[in-house]
Formats: sequence, C-alpha cells, structure tokens
Amino acid sequence: MKHLYLLLMLCLNWTFSFAQLSFTENKGQWEKEIRYKSPIADGALFITSGGLVYHLVDMDKVHALLHDDTSAARYSETIDHYAFRMTLQQHNPNASFTTGQPEPGYENYFSGRDPAAWATAVKRYQEVTQEQVYDNIDLKYYATTQGLKYEFLVRPTGDPSLIRFSIEGITPEIDRDGHLHYITPLGTITETAPVCYQLIGSDTVYIPSVFRLKDQVLSFELKAPFDTRYPLVIDPDMVFSTYSGGTTSNFYAYTSSYDNSGKMYSGGIAWGPGWPVSLGAFQTQFNGDVDVCIIKFNSTGTQRLMSTYYGGSGEDIPLAISVNAAEEVAIGGYSRSRDLPMLTTSYDSTLNNTTRSNQSEPLGDLFVITFNAAGTQLTGATYLGGTDDEASIITAANPYTNDRRINSKTSPLFLRFDNNDHLWLISNTSSNDFPVTANAFQSLPGGLTDGVLCRLNKQCSQLLFSSRIGGSERDFLSYFDYNNQQQLVISGFTKSTTLPVFSNSYNAVPPGDEDAYIFIFDPATSLITNSTYLGTAGIDEALKVAVEPASQHVYVLGITNGNYPVSAGTYAMPNGNAFLHILDSSLSLSIASTRTGHDNTLGVFPNWLPTAIGFGACDEVIVTGIQNNLTPYTLSMPVTPNAYQAAPGAFWFAVMDLSLQQLKYATFLGASGLDHIHCGQHQLDKRGNLYHTICSTNGNFPITAGSWSPVKQNGNLLDIISFKFELAPPREVIADFELAPGYNDIGCAPYTVTFRNNSVNARFYHWDFGDGSSSTLFEPFHTYDREGQYRIILYASEDICHSHDSDTLILTVKKVTDPRLITRDTVICPGTETLRLEALLANPDSIIHIDWQPADAILSSRDRLHITADPRRSLQFTVKAFNKDPLACVLTREAVIRISKYDSLAVLIDPPESHICTGDTVMLTVSGEGQADWIKGLHIFHREGNSIYANPDVSSVYTVRVTDTHQCVYYADARITVTDTIRVDAGPDKVIRYGETVSLEGYSPYDYFWYPPSLFSDNTTAQPTVRPLETTTYYLKSTHGCTAMDSVRVIVTNARIPNAFSPNGDGINDKFYVLQFRDNVTLKQFSIYNRYGERVFYTENIADGWDGSYKGEPCDLGVYFYYVQYIIGEKQYTEKGDVTLMR
Repeated sequence: MKHLYLLLMLCLNWTFSFAQLSFTENKGQWEKEIRYKSPIADGALFITSGGLVYHLVDMDKVHALLHDDTSAARYSETIDHYAFRMTLQQHNPNASFTTGQPEPGYENYFSGRDPAAWATAVKRYQEVTQEQVYDNIDLKYYATTQGLKYEFLVRPTGDPSLIRFSIEGITPEIDRDGHLHYITPLGTITETAPVCYQLIGSDTVYIPSVFRLKDQVLSFELKAPFDTRYPLVIDPDMVFSTYSGGTTSNFYAYTSSYDNSGKMYSGGIAWGPGWPVSLGAFQTQFNGDVDVCIIKFNSTGTQRLMSTYYGGSGEDIPLAISVNAAEEVAIGGYSRSRDLPMLTTSYDSTLNNTTRSNQSEPLGDLFVITFNAAGTQLTGATYLGGTDDEASIITAANPYTNDRRINSKTSPLFLRFDNNDHLWLISNTSSNDFPVTANAFQSLPGGLTDGVLCRLNKQCSQLLFSSRIGGSERDFLSYFDYNNQQQLVISGFTKSTTLPVFSNSYNAVPPGDEDAYIFIFDPATSLITNSTYLGTAGIDEALKVAVEPASQHVYVLGITNGNYPVSAGTYAMPNGNAFLHILDSSLSLSIASTRTGHDNTLGVFPNWLPTAIGFGACDEVIVTGIQNNLTPYTLSMPVTPNAYQAAPGAFWFAVMDLSLQQLKYATFLGASGLDHIHCGQHQLDKRGNLYHTICSTNGNFPITAGSWSPVKQNGNLLDIISFKFELAPPREVIADFELAPGYNDIGCAPYTVTFRNNSVNARFYHWDFGDGSSSTLFEPFHTYDREGQYRIILYASEDICHSHDSDTLILTVKKVTDPRLITRDTVICPGTETLRLEALLANPDSIIHIDWQPADAILSSRDRLHITADPRRSLQFTVKAFNKDPLACVLTREAVIRISKYDSLAVLIDPPESHICTGDTVMLTVSGEGQADWIKGLHIFHREGNSIYANPDVSSVYTVRVTDTHQCVYYADARITVTDTIRVDAGPDKVIRYGETVSLEGYSPYDYFWYPPSLFSDNTTAQPTVRPLETTTYYLKSTHGCTAMDSVRVIVTNARIPNAFSPNGDGINDKFYVLQFRDNVTLKQFSIYNRYGERVFYTENIADGWDGSYKGEPCDLGVYFYYVQYIIGEKQYTEKGDVTLMR
C-alpha cells in the first residue's frame, strides 16, 4: 500500500513537563463538544471533532495572587484568559476517534451533588487518532517529550490539498524562516516550519514545503513534485531515535558513527545475552564478562541492517567506529580478553599485557577490527599494545582512572579511515614497549602516559606507522580531523612542558599546569609540521577538533576551569566550563575564542562534557555535549525559541555561526539523572546530522514513530538509545510571494500594489516588475501608471549555501473612470432635528454607486444623491461615489458636507451626579456664558450667578437653563442622592498560632458582611471564626443607605524547634534556638537538660540560643532534652523533646 504521511509539529514556547502531557477522555465532565483535553503549563488544549481549541491563562498572575500577594486588593484582581480555535475546513463530521493504550491509573470528577453527573474511571492516553477526518485521511495526535504533535496519514486516494485549518480568535504570522507564530497577550506559540522528506530505499530525499496562510486559513504547499509510490514525511527536527531492541541484559552505550548515505552505526557493551543479532551475524552468542555489541540502522532508523556481538571471555569495550565508502566498519577499543577472535593475518593476535599483583584480570590492550558491510565476516583484527595498560580514561574530574565502564567520560581512543582506506588511530599508553615503527617521530617513552599515533592497513595485518608523543609528564590525545591536504589535525592535552612547538606557534609556552595541545601531523613526511598550546592558568583540555572545509580554520572544543579568553563580539556564556577556539590553518593565529557550557560557579567542574563538534551545510559550527555524571542538576545553558526540548535535560546541543557571534539554535534533550554516555566517540556528518547513543533506563525517551525498536524491551535495565538529530539542515531557498492583503491581481491605473514576501531561507531579492523597473527590497511596493498585463518575477537567493529560486505572478491593470461629486456646506439653528442634504454628480453613470456616512445619522436610504439627516447625531456627512464591481475601474471619490451651528455654548453642571449623606452640602457650578436659571421641580428658585450650594433632605434633581446672546436655550441636569450615615467596628487585631482559629469581634448597627467571603464559613455574623494560614486583613462592611467599612488584622505566627545542631564554628547551625515565624512570639522559658537531668542552659530571651557548652566547656556529642514555654497572642504553649548535638 502507498502511504503519504504529512507530519506537522506544534512547538510551544512555554517550558513545562512534557512527560505529563496526555489526553484525558470526556465522559461528561466537560461540554459535549470536547472529546479530549490535554493540560499545558498556561492553560489547556481541547480536541474536538472539528479541530483544536487553545485556552490560555495568565498563570503568573494566578501564582502571584495565590502565593505572593497577601493584600485584600488581590481579590479584586482580574485573571486574563485567551482562547483561539483551529477548525478543520470541510472535514468529515462523522469521523470517529480511536486511542492507543491507556496510561496507568485514572481520574474521577465529582461535580455537584447528583451522582448521575459524576465522571469516574476517566482514562488518559498518549495517542488519539481521528479516522477518516477527510476521505482516506486520518488525523493523529500524540504526546512526546518535546510536546504535542499531530500528523495526517494520507492514503493513496486521499487528497492532501483538502487539509486546511480555519483560524479564529487570533491572526497568525509567518516569519522569514517559514515558522508560524500565534502571538497572544499571554505569550507566543510557535509552530516550526515543516521539513518534508521521503524514504526511498536507504536514501532520504527532501521535498521543500512551506506553510500557506490566507484569509485566516492555514494550509501547506509542497514546492516540488514527490514520488507517490513512497511515503512523504513532514517533520522538523529529530530524524530518528530508537531503542536497541535488546532484552534480558544491561547494554551500555559507548560510540556511534555514520556512512555516506546517512546510515547509523552504534556500539556498546553487552553484559549478557539478549542482543538483537542479525541473521548470519559474525558472532551470535555472548562470550563472557562484557562483550562488544554493534548495530547498524538505515538512514531513518526504521530498520536494523546488521547487528553482532564481538568479544572474548574478558572485558571488551568499543571506543570508536569508522565507516568507509564501501560501508565496511572499523572498530577500535580496549580489551582484557586473551581469546578475542583474530585472523591468521593479524598484525598481533596475542594480548600483550600482564596481570598486576593487585588485580585478578590482565591489563588491557587496544584492539582494532574491521567487518564487511553485512557484519557477517571479520575482515581484519589485531591487538595493539605493550606490557602495561593502554587507553587510560581521561577527564579533569578523575584524570587517570582505568575503569572504562564509568559513565560520561572522554574517550581515550579515536580512529578514522583515510582516502587510501587505511586506518589512523590515536590513543594513549602507559607501556614503555608500545610498538613503534622505524619512521616514528618519537620512539622512546616520554613520561608516565604518552599519546600514540598509529596507522594500520584495512586488514589490520600491517602496522604502517606508529609513534609516541609525550613529554616528561602525562600526555593524552583525544580527537583528530583531516585538513584538505589529508594531514591529521590532532587535539589533546598535557601536563608536559616539552612537547614540540615552532617559531610560528600561536602559543609556544604552556600557560598553566594542564593545557590543551594541538598539532598537525603530515603522513607524507611522518613529521609534526605545526603545533600550539592553548589554555589558562587553570585546567584546559582540548577534547574535540574539526577543520572547517572552506577556510581550513581549526575549531578546538574543550573544557576549562580557568579564565579562558573571550573575543570581542562573540556569543559567550559567562563562566562556561567549555571553550571553543578558532585557529588558522597553521596554528599560528587566533581567529576567535569564546566560552560555552555550564556555569563553572554552579557546580563541580566539568559539569558539561563535549561529545562532538562539526559543521552544518551552510556555514555553521555545531557543538554537542552531556552532563558529566548521573547526579541530577540543571544545566545553565540557554535554548532558542525553536528548541526541540526547552526543559533542561541531560544533553545540550548548540549551533553557532562560523564567527561565533550568534547562537542560531540550542536545545536540551533527554532526562537529567537518567540519560548518560560512556567513554566513546560520537560524530556529526557534513549535513549537520548528529549521530549519538545514550545509555539509559529511561522508557520515556522521545522515540520516533516507526523506529526499529519504539519500546524499551529490557525492562528497568540499561539500554542503548541511538538517535540521529538534524541540527543544521541545508537551507534550500524557496521563492514565494503574493500580493499583500487588500490587493487584487486586477487593478486600475495608476495601480499601486504592495507585495508580501513569503520566501524561505533567502538573503537577497531581485524583483522584476515587468514594466522595465526593478527593486531589491524585501517587500517593495510599485505603481503601474498605464493599463496592461505585467509579468512580475521574484528572484530569491542566498550566498551561504548558494541556493536560488524564482516565483511569478501576472498582474492586470485597467483604465480608470473618475466620478466628480459637487456638494456645499450648510448652517442650522440649535434644536434642528432633521434636514435635507444633497450632492450632485457631474458625470452620472449607472455603474457608479452612492453611499452616505455616518449611517446612524441618516434617516432615509443611503444610496441616493439626496438624504434626510439627523444633525443631532453628526455635524459632518460624507458622500462616496464608487463601483461595487472590482473588475470595472471606477475611482472612489468622496465629498464632505459640514453642518455648523450658531451657538458655541457648552452647558455642563459640575458635578453632574453627587452622593451625600444627610446634612451634607454640595456646590453645583454651571459652565457657559449667558443667563443661568436654576430649577428645582417646576419652579425657578435662583437667578444670580453660575454656582449654588445644595443641601437637600431627600434625593433631588437640579436643572439649569442657560440662554445665550442668540437666545439659544440649553439645559443641563445634576442629580443628588441623599443617604443616611452609619458606623461599624471590625474589632481589635488578633495574634494566633499557625493552624489555629480565632473569633473576630465586630459591631454594626445593621447588617454584617465580612470579606473576602471565601475565607469565612459564615460572613454575615458579628463574631465569625477564621483560620488563616498567613497574616491576613479582614474587612467588615455594612450598608444602610450610606456604606461604612472597617478592617481587622489577624497576625499568624509560629514557633519551631529544630532536632539537631552543629556548633562547629562554621557559621551554619552553630546555636540551638527556638525559631519563630516572623515576630509576636514571647518566650517564657527555654531549658535544656543532659541525660542525667542536669540543666545545662536556660533563657527567657527568644533571641538567645544554646551554643553547645556548659559552664564554658563544650558538651559531649549526643542527645539532650529541652523544655519550652512560649506565648502567642492570648495563649501559652509548652513543648518538650530532644535535640542531637553534632559537630
């Protein structure tokens, strides 16, 4: 069956716990329209039969009112809400819903007193599918650790162009990168631009696509044809992730790599049987202790292509993988097995190391093996080492441990094929007799640990080159890359001060005790040609290095606890535990440097350990890394708004421009405290895809749909999670434009149009307007003075990936008719209620339509040249001549008739409305010139002056009549409301102990109303009982005509007695106090007794505490007993117990 998959991901900017995201069924607890509800951090998401409804709440204000604001005013605050809807247009109203397996547990909803309205055993799901939402199209919603996703499954006869959402309640925006933004008053929701691809065999074919938004309707458009025989996937980020499929045993993740077609290779160790070996695998059985386990996936992680064990009876660990063009796999690692599978042609088929007196197992050797592409045949194998140990684990936190099973440590080995299919390998040795060749640039041991650089043929039968590199101290090599001359650019770090340097070295002198060291090795001469130290006065270790293909600049990624230099203008993370340094191709010039990683001041160095460095397809540098141990803590690095996972996790990845000035993308991944790695190498390909493995018990890692092993199959044991993450995909330019809203492709000369540029990934624009003129603006406007048909072309391009595209639009411009309106102004007298207005049309035509405004001031039909108007509603009227048919070019003309009055007098009484109590007086003042007559009832009672004092006994209306010099008469009214005066008393303030109740003592001559009412069981009595949990002000109000109000404050406090203290002089818990919450606690007595009943301390001052001494001498460690009496408010309390004295 042919399938067309359309996957659109919705990413919310707000950070929340994705693991809690699920879909709760509606069993009558909500409105019938709702089928499922999913909670989000700032509200809820509702799934209906017709689409999605977002309901957002200002949770910051909710939290502030509930937890921070203790004032009475908080109860008058308004909580802001916002909602908008995404409705599927013309969908099948009879589409049914299906669900995946329910989550453990259920929810109950008890609303009201009628059990028939209760909803019980309500289930939650991670997946909901709306089947046949369109003909042969299903809509699937599901929860992942990065949020909600929805995807469309389009069957062979389905039409993807039918998929459209109508947006109500908000106007989305599409930015230049193609992302869709829903900007609300409570924040912005971003839906990332779709990335489309097809899986054809083992290849991934990308199909450009964009969002389309027109007239509040959202759809998407495929910008290139696709092969309908294969699935099409639209997905923004994770290419794939999968569990290993292993069962019954623990499996540790160590290393990963890739081949030219994007397939992934993962390596780890198996602690027993259960590895999913493939048919015909080289080794199908577990041999003992720990064995190497290797697995190969296709480029989308949906198929296991090869899987095998490799190992002997001892400890065998893979540390690096490399794959050549023929997909032959090379693995380098560490072994303590004397019986590793070898070949008759092996360079060295015997484990060289001895067993130390304090160890039961032999010391280990390096090993290098090669497999054919199918993993069925061992094509090369050898041990490599001397009689002491090899490949010591290297890390600043524990520099020289030999436990290679420790998590999150830097790999002590790396290997890679060269252009001749030979294998270059770097590692370190403690053996004085590590094999070296005659052409070695250093043959003799230098110090305790030396780096080693070796070259083997693919069959591992010949050691073509081998040399040590080391000074008098410890020296380690960590990684290498090839430059354009196939020279090896190698990173490492050293405590030695005598490593080779040159006159042009950027830094020929070691800056500190342990420094990064970079050097270039030329295979043609077998010599080091360039080198430099890098670092500070602290610890600096270069862990990764990469050569940028275009500039040949050397990018060095490492860790530091010193004050590593930050170049001006670079993007830096203050106190970051990692450095990123750019050197020129000769290592003689520093281009730029900056700091990244976790803030060194927030934890033990190094908290973030780099795992890979590489480049995207379009001038980007990528760095990746992980927490350095399993102790959960929060990494301090930032993420970008389009992060795959905004919540902090175990991994952090970042993409920067090549000059290190801009953080273009950053994301977390995984779960802190669960996900980790072991000491192996991981890599990025040239398209910006990260190939990585994780060792974890995490059964909720974001596994992609359709992966090889979507479910963890070994229970709570550790498993290898493999993932491929597209961190910096190629930016293909898509030229796309349209006329801006309000413009049509048919217009009237002179026709000025504005263009909306919807192009994606472009930097430069050239507009050909079709009339001989052009523009390079992003969104220009242009005027067409003459009638005609114009072909408009937009050429879009960018200069980083050198991509370009064009788009075309046809515009028709017609000749124009100009209507001529004739009107005149008029003058009316005060009191005029209606008048006739008229306009003349000098060139009448049946296609010209007439409209008068404002509509509410017109008493007759508005589509005629003469009307009856009401000047009381408006003194200005506009008549418009226009054409309703957009295809006929008639200009819109307007004329204005202004109506003036003789008077300019404005009569107002200040104040227009008053509320007074019995016996009060209010002054009324009239504005405006003329004779003022004050009227109460039907009689004139005052004719002198513009102000009067009114003190009515009852509520009254006062009227003033003003006559101006034109004998125009104006009236104005003022209303005075008279009410009685009362007094209330809320009683004295109270002090209580936390958790207790108190009765208020109020007085009112009439009714009682205490508020906030939600804090009272009965807020209408004189002496209500309250139980505040914090200091609270209550208000008593009584209304009887006039309103009276008074307040009372209930102060809540408490006393707490610790159960231990440590008087050791460190300034923390050095004294044993009676602790009071706020003030208002009075101490009666505080006594402390030793176990013999002897009182060793006494005080009546709550500020005094016992310092752990008696009669000037420190007391023994142990348990002492206290007796405390204190007063809160009107009550006395007694507490006794024991306290432990520690030092």
